[in-house]
Amino acid sequence: MPTIKIHYTDNIKISNKLDDFCKNLHSTLVEVIKTDIHTCRTLIYPCKTYVVGDSSSNFDGFIQLEIDILPGRSSELRKLLGNILLSDLKFLCNDSDISIDYRIIVNETDTEFYFGL
Repeated sequence: MPTIKIHYTDNIKISNKLDDFCKNLHSTLVEVIKTDIHTCRTLIYPCKTYVVGDSSSNFDGFIQLEIDILPGRSSELRKLLGNILLSDLKFLCNDSDISIDYRIIVNETDTEFYFGL
């Protein structure tokens, strides 16, 4: 079930690395949350139009990874997953020449309102 959305400002030059990043991400999910790799889906959104703070912002761009997982994992496991994904996201962008704001959001899906399982 894990559904991953990655939004990033297009001044972060990572498009040539995203296929490998997603394959590794899916493998990480199998390891950490014990999911089936065939249910992992990632959507990637490079954003041409964006605003970062105001003229005093310390960041030139941002990247946000949001993941929806089925309920039943402990908060400790979700925190571990979030920290691993944050580290992986920073590694993905480590050769960027701009200052980047990073965000990871780990959501538990409310299965009462999730259709398609």
